[in-house]
Amino acid sequence: MSIIQKQYTLGVLAKQLALVFIFNTLIALLLTLTDGDLLVNLIFSHCIGFSIFILSNLSAIYLINRLAWPVVPVTIISIIIGSIMGAGIALTIMSVGDQPLITFDKRYLIQPVSIGLFFGVIISYYFFSRIQLSHMQTQLQQQQIIHLEKEKSLSEAKLKLIQAQIEPHFLFNTLATIRSLIDSDSSKASEMLDKLNQYLRTALLRTRETQTTVADELDLLHAYLRIMQLRMEQRLQFSFDVDKSLLRFALPPLLIQPLVENAIQHGLEPKVEGGHIRIQLKQEAQNLCILVEDDGLGLKAANKSGVGLNNIRQRLKSLYPEHHKCEIRSKPQGGVSVYLELPIQEQL
Repeated sequence: MSIIQKQYTLGVLAKQLALVFIFNTLIALLLTLTDGDLLVNLIFSHCIGFSIFILSNLSAIYLINRLAWPVVPVTIISIIIGSIMGAGIALTIMSVGDQPLITFDKRYLIQPVSIGLFFGVIISYYFFSRIQLSHMQTQLQQQQIIHLEKEKSLSEAKLKLIQAQIEPHFLFNTLATIRSLIDSDSSKASEMLDKLNQYLRTALLRTRETQTTVADELDLLHAYLRIMQLRMEQRLQFSFDVDKSLLRFALPPLLIQPLVENAIQHGLEPKVEGGHIRIQLKQEAQNLCILVEDDGLGLKAANKSGVGLNNIRQRLKSLYPEHHKCEIRSKPQGGVSVYLELPIQEQL
C-alpha cells in the first residue's frame, strides 16, 4: 500500500477539503488586490482548485496506487488537466444567464490556467509533504513500539534471571540447616522440613510470575520468618506494620524477602542474643514505601553489596527506571534499615 492510499480516511479527506477551500479563497483575495472582480476570482479559484484536488486524488487512487505509475508526472498532468477543466467550468458558469459575468472566450483560459498551474503545484506539494511526514511519523511510531516490545522482553528475561538467583538462596540455607539438625534434633528437623514443604508449595506457584500482590508477598514472608524463628528460637523476633489498604496492590515477587534474609544472615544471626526485625509498608502520595529494619550488628557486619541487595537494585531499576528508591541506613541505636520506594500499581 502506498503512502497516498493510507491517507484516505473520511477525517483526513474532510480536513483536506477544508484546506482547499481556504487556499482557494486566499488566492481569490490575493488576485482581487492586484486586479479583477472578487466574485469572478472566487468562482475561478474554487472551480480550478477543486477540479485539481478531485482529479489529483482520483489519479492517486487509480493510477499511482493501483497501476503504480510515477507520482510526480501523474500529479503534474492532473494539475494541468484540472486547471483547464476548472477554468472551463468557471467560464461556463459565468457565461450562463440573462446577464453573464463574462462572455465566454477561449482567451480567458490562458490566465486562469497559468495561475492554476502555479498555485496547484505549490498546494499539491504542500499536501504531498504532509502525507509523507504523516507516513514517516507512523513508521517511527511503529519502530518505537517494536523497540519498546523488545526492551520489555529483554527486561522480563533479565528479571527472570535475577529471580532465578534469588530463589535458591533461601532454599539452600534451609536445607543445610535441616541436614545439620537430622543427627542432633531429628524432631525439629522434621518440623522444619514440614514448614519448608508448606512454604514451597505456595512460593513456587507465585515466584514464576512477574507480579504478585502485597498480601501474597507478606504471606510468604511470614512463612519464611516462621521457618527462621524455628531455627533460631527465641533469638529471632519479628513484627509487621502494614497498612491494610495496600494488600491488594501489585508487587514484584520476592522483593522483601532478600532484605529480611540479609538482615538475619548479617545482622541477627551473628549476634549472640539475636534481635528483632520490623517490616513496615505504608503509602506516601502515589508511592509504596517499604521499610525493613533490624537491631543487629549494623552496617559493619552487613553486606551492602551482597547478591540479595544488588538484585533488588537491579530489579527496581529495570521495573521502575524513572521512579524508585533503594536506601540503606545505619540506625543510631544499632542495626540497619533498608528503605524502598516504588510507584503503587493496581493488581493485574
